Amino acid sequence: MDREDEISAFVGSIREHNHFPFAPGNGRDVKYRHEIYEILRIAEEIMEAPETDVEGYLIDPAQWTEDWAKDKAHQLNIELTDDHWEAIKFMRAFQEEHQVSPDARFVIRHLTETRGAGRNRLFELFPYGYPGQACKIAGMKRPRIWSTG
Repeated sequence: MDREDEISAFVGSIREHNHFPFAPGNGRDVKYRHEIYEILRIAEEIMEAPETDVEGYLIDPAQWTEDWAKDKAHQLNIELTDDHWEAIKFMRAFQEEHQVSPDARFVIRHLTETRGAGRNRLFELFPYGYPGQACKIAGMKRPRIWSTG
């Protein structure tokens, strides 16, 4: 049984039986119960979070969610706008259709066609780079190489 299985079994047992075998019975149970529920909530979040590599890229792009993208954008100090979402959703659709992350030039072309954006708009949206910000937020694997066209 690996660590995740142990945590899952522990969480399941506590949730199923609603008991805390290690909480003292001297009137402090309520305090400990609250703390334990908070620990369980955090453990469940960690277990449910998609796995990333050491640089923060999703290992499995299929695990991407909009909530995950919002959290990743927040970590990268990016406030997502409609233009960001347009780029991200295009990238996700391209990835699904072609099984490869799109080159930046395709995203630039898409933003130009759908938003009337100039060539630099992608880099205004993701100022620290297409692979380091856009690809991470869109849930792509780390690109090996990329092109701006």
